Amino acid sequence: MRTASHLLWLPFLAAAMISLPIIASAQEACTTYSVKDGDTLGSIAQAAYGTFDYQNIFNANRDALAANPNSLPAGLQLVLPCADGRLAPDQELSSVIQAETEKQQATAKKSNVYEPPLKFVTSNNWAPFTDESLTGGGIFVRMATTAMQRGGNNRAYTVAYVDDWMSHIDTLLPSGAFDVSIAWEAPDCSKLDMLGEFSTRMCTEFDFSLPIYEAAYTFNTLPDSKFANARAFSDYAGAKLCRPEAWPMGDLEVQGLAPPVIEVV
Repeated sequence: MRTASHLLWLPFLAAAMISLPIIASAQEACTTYSVKDGDTLGSIAQAAYGTFDYQNIFNANRDALAANPNSLPAGLQLVLPCADGRLAPDQELSSVIQAETEKQQATAKKSNVYEPPLKFVTSNNWAPFTDESLTGGGIFVRMATTAMQRGGNNRAYTVAYVDDWMSHIDTLLPSGAFDVSIAWEAPDCSKLDMLGEFSTRMCTEFDFSLPIYEAAYTFNTLPDSKFANARAFSDYAGAKLCRPEAWPMGDLEVQGLAPPVIEVV
């Protein structure tokens, strides 16, 4: 049962959203869907894509959903992207992107001893965002390299994959072995007094780009749990929260959700 949600920002670039002319009464990919009473993002994603993972819907409609992804008023128009990521079935961008990329690569200026290549580092096994096996190295890597190719930059660049994420923070960036690590959760550095040791270090020792990705996090529990009707972060006091090992806690810390208020397992 979904009981609450909040947003997480990951830093890099922002993308424009294209609206669709097709209005669908049923949930179908490559259309614009008009929300009906009782719809949730999960139910719409299940009908359109066969999965309750609604991240792609949220990404395409962040302006309409950012305030509260759980609130879907009847009549709200939602873009349902195509399975391949296009926002419209007649959108043919791949050939244009490829031609422009080749053009930029052919005309890019070379670095010299005074302007050495910018060195990006990232990691594998984070599909679809970063992985050497993915086209262009993953979404985040493609955003970075596209910016380097088309943003008026005259510097060459390299991209390397080091699978130990913490080594990026502990060694590779501080030593100057690399210039930029792709990509990290950006803590709310305006609430430094509420952040834990790791999040505080991220704020005080590193610079973040503007956010490029906005993730909607939800909390799930059993229907008979005492937290089933939670609607505010403070309602989770005393809860045992399961979170992936080594995953940053900054987004929860700024809401007052950190040990001993909660137990993290």
